[in-house]
Amino acid sequence: MKKLQILISFICFTAIAQAQSPEMVTLRCRLDNCSVVDSIVIYQPNGLYQQRITAAMVDKNGEFTVKIPKTKTPQYFNVGINTELRFLKTLLLGTEKDVLLTGPCHDPTQTIVQNSPINAAIADAQGKMNALKVEMGKIMTAYNRDYYTDSIRIACEKQMLGIDNRKLALLDSLKKKNPLAARGLALDTYTTYQNNVKKMQFKSEIAYFASQYFQYVNWADTDYNMMPPVFTAFRDYTAVLSMKELGLTRPQIREYLTDIMKNIPAKSPAYRFALTGALSVFLEKQNPLLVDFGSRYTSEFPNDDATMRTQIMQLVNVTKANMVDVPATDIVQADTANIIRKLSDLKGKVVLVDFWASWCGPCRKENPTVVALYKKYKDKGFEVFSVSLDQNKERWIDAIAKDGLIWPNHVSDLKGWGNQAAALYSVSSIPKTVLIDKNGNIAYHKVQSLSLFRPKDDDVIAAIRKAQ
Repeated sequence: MKKLQILISFICFTAIAQAQSPEMVTLRCRLDNCSVVDSIVIYQPNGLYQQRITAAMVDKNGEFTVKIPKTKTPQYFNVGINTELRFLKTLLLGTEKDVLLTGPCHDPTQTIVQNSPINAAIADAQGKMNALKVEMGKIMTAYNRDYYTDSIRIACEKQMLGIDNRKLALLDSLKKKNPLAARGLALDTYTTYQNNVKKMQFKSEIAYFASQYFQYVNWADTDYNMMPPVFTAFRDYTAVLSMKELGLTRPQIREYLTDIMKNIPAKSPAYRFALTGALSVFLEKQNPLLVDFGSRYTSEFPNDDATMRTQIMQLVNVTKANMVDVPATDIVQADTANIIRKLSDLKGKVVLVDFWASWCGPCRKENPTVVALYKKYKDKGFEVFSVSLDQNKERWIDAIAKDGLIWPNHVSDLKGWGNQAAALYSVSSIPKTVLIDKNGNIAYHKVQSLSLFRPKDDDVIAAIRKAQ
């Protein structure tokens, strides 16, 4: 499955100020080596996508100049080149009359913001925090390398405590002087497990990290609802939890994320940033947890961009259709007598979902194997749910009779390869079978030969025994 690029942009000129002739602020971009640049584009970050606000061509002074309505409080924007979304410069605009951006055209992230005390303060605070993180990294290297040398370990822990205190002092110094910078810095302030007085409350350092990473963020502060950095913070946090080196299972990652998001007001913009930040990692890595968090996002934010939501749900369905230990997507279609049958009605039994068609030679060849399995295990809680990719009803019914497919659950929407259930289960060739356990979870996928089942290691037998 090819990686789906979720970042999309669409032209939507929004009126940030509703006055008929709003007062405007200016962003001037004086960039180097712009011979192949058509325009600079201003976006408003919206979690998984960038909402295009406006764009500008180079003017007679060799600058790109854009104007946006003035706002009471600074707003987050991203600046990009042409339609490239990989390199975006994040900055605050809306309250300062004339802001200048200088630097290389090929990578806006390397540009420098001038004439902007707001952006300078944010950059200064983050620069100081980054310096402390680098210093901490060097100490942690020595700590891990010489952990069993008591004198070095104790000395490192003392140094780590000193850096923790400097981080907190930096954060406290900003709370009154620059609350906006303080809010952003709180998202990036992590103090060490080794020196936490409550560390005995946690099973491990990983558990401490997972639950305390955002301990200095006041999620009751509604200003976080207008802070896209929440998205970035949760993206980075989730990326760490997902590192193979930590050895966390999917249920553990799901639980940690769910628990920490409970601190954020439900369905608030800040919660949306957090949820989509986590989801972006699962989308990028094609992690099966995108089923949980993708479904949560599309259900909790039904008014978000329709195109993006549709793409995510398509990915959720394809991923779910090829996963194990996740709930099986329900199939609801008519049988040969036009009676609606549901896969979910068979919950409590082990079910083999068999995608086939009367015109499919390999399917017909495998049918005796399916019949044999059904006869052998039908009295032990085993059922077959056959989904036909036929378009001709008579041929479908005739094949059922000729092949002796004696189970009652035969369904089809008679749309051939357009069968809705086949799409939900990402069926690209038949026969394909999916084994569902008694709890309604997918236990096994198999494409083509069912005859490869062997009596001693047959997944059907294992699932039935587990159900008993």
